[in-house]
Amino acid sequence: MINSLDFKNSWGLYSWFNEDDPTLIYSNDLEDVRKLVLHGKVFYCSEQCGEFIRLNYGNYSFLVKPDLFKPVRDIRFMVGDSVEIVFSTNKIGTILNIGWHHKNNEPIYYLSFNGKKSSRRYSEDELSPA
Repeated sequence: MINSLDFKNSWGLYSWFNEDDPTLIYSNDLEDVRKLVLHGKVFYCSEQCGEFIRLNYGNYSFLVKPDLFKPVRDIRFMVGDSVEIVFSTNKIGTILNIGWHHKNNEPIYYLSFNGKKSSRRYSEDELSPA
């Protein structure tokens, strides 16, 4: 049995697909989770709620069973954070998505600049808090 208390205040992946067991997702959150598409995103686990854990991703917050949660190392930024590009003076963007680069074992950040989504992906060492 997984002790979900171990996941509180940690980051991780939750690779659940629409074809997977819907009982892994709290019933009231299932519709939102299906819209978000969980695979490949890095979530923050903020608390345990009975047999579920609460995952957060930007404005999304939902309950899931801990069975599929795979912890990763702590990351520096969250979806919605404003960041400055280290190698480009005064270039500030907003984090739209956070994925996980399995080969490099690190987060990948996707940004928008002035409301326009960038096609480039950024590593943590290329970003600083704005």
